[in-house]
Amino acid sequence: MLQQPATDASVLGFLCPTGTPTGLGQVGCFLAEWEIATLSMTVILLILAGTWFVRTRQGHHGAGAPSGTPFLVFPTASESRAIRARGSEPRQRAPEARPDDGTPPISAPRASRTPEATAPQQVEAGQIRYERPPDGTLQLLPGRLEILANGQGEGGEEIRFVRVPGHEPEITFGRSDGPQYRHIQLRSPTVSRTHARMRFTDGRWTLRNESSTNPTVLNGTPLDSGVETPALSDGDRIEMGEVVFRFRHPNIRDRLPFRSSWYTDQGRRPSNQDAVVVKSLSRGRELLAVCDGMGSHAMGRLASHTAVDALVRELGEGRSLQEAVESANRAVRDQLDTNDDAAGMGTTLVALLRTGPEYQIANVGDSRAYRIDARGIHRVTQDHSFVAEVVREGRMSAEEAGRSPWKSAITRHLGAEPEVELDLFGAYPADEPHVLLLCSDGLHGVLDDDAILAKVREIPDIRDLARELGEEALRRGGDDNVTIAAIEFEEGLELLREATS
Repeated sequence: MLQQPATDASVLGFLCPTGTPTGLGQVGCFLAEWEIATLSMTVILLILAGTWFVRTRQGHHGAGAPSGTPFLVFPTASESRAIRARGSEPRQRAPEARPDDGTPPISAPRASRTPEATAPQQVEAGQIRYERPPDGTLQLLPGRLEILANGQGEGGEEIRFVRVPGHEPEITFGRSDGPQYRHIQLRSPTVSRTHARMRFTDGRWTLRNESSTNPTVLNGTPLDSGVETPALSDGDRIEMGEVVFRFRHPNIRDRLPFRSSWYTDQGRRPSNQDAVVVKSLSRGRELLAVCDGMGSHAMGRLASHTAVDALVRELGEGRSLQEAVESANRAVRDQLDTNDDAAGMGTTLVALLRTGPEYQIANVGDSRAYRIDARGIHRVTQDHSFVAEVVREGRMSAEEAGRSPWKSAITRHLGAEPEVELDLFGAYPADEPHVLLLCSDGLHGVLDDDAILAKVREIPDIRDLARELGEEALRRGGDDNVTIAAIEFEEGLELLREATS
């Protein structure tokens, strides 16, 4: 029989009755005797129950993707370049239907993206087979091919051309397999293994017949082997075996997709809380915006995507830039009011709205806008951060600010207050040669102004500029999300190179 221990002074002594215990009394005496083990097990069970409750609540409230379809919020790859190169660490810092101008199409929010959702799409149309990249992951090149006949009937599909980083812009055709996104396989016995090649140079496409046995026919005339045609023209008819294409390339070099670029990468963080938009709006207006979310990983994404969604919606309805930013702030506040997990959620915002011959810039937080021209680099915006304000007051040097543990503490952001205090800059003339950069602190926190200017001077094409800058920040040890949007006005890059040559 279990003997009664001396438990009068213990925490669980009340469980053990006086006298000879029986039944439940024996259990109580056992628990009292092994008091430390009993209390430890109780604490562990409470922790496990609390964890289960929190996960259940998160499952009910979702991961934080905005409701509805966001506009041009570009997806993040399932694994960042920086993570693959250096390993990850925890984060510390708290489109419309595709038009003919090459504007990237709408993509789903990153909060709901999976690796499967970002896989390339295998397209098969009769004898034609090619890979189409996920929407918004690669920038479109001008021009397209309409399929008039696919070898097994009429066509109706179209093939768009994309810019693949690190490779010359060209498309190959043939019966054999070829490089991803840059090859169109024609599975026909009347097509050679390597049949033809299209190259994009100086803003135009050329066509070259690579086959000595099976002709490539342009507008009814067979091309000699190894001869490159003059520039293709809109409406040209191209035949390869039983497959017939119509080449389309209207004069659209002045449109936004060919004067701009965008880039986003999660860096070494476990998720990307940034959002970016580059979009042509109604009434001839153009929008670029970068948002850097804060809060938990899911809530930071929710804040930045919600702000971009509201900004595009309001501007699309004809609102001014200030009105649209105020609406974006209310949209983020609404998420705070309706989402139990949203405490501390917010986002920075920097946006450029072009209307006809001029543009305005709006800023809340520490994302920045830079103007770069023949005179050098000029920061348009002022950071709304603790260290920036201290530096402006003369109480800290720029070097001290860069080392400060408070350098990521911002003093203004969307969602902080019911009424947002924003800075508006401009209007500025859009007919002067220059480049405008919008970026999150993942860029300017790694590259100073001089380093940004030096890199911009190396890049000959605006469509490569954002990616080159972002990857330079990652190469130099950047570990934060990095996001950039860039736009060129009046051949600004060309004149910049001429001024420094």
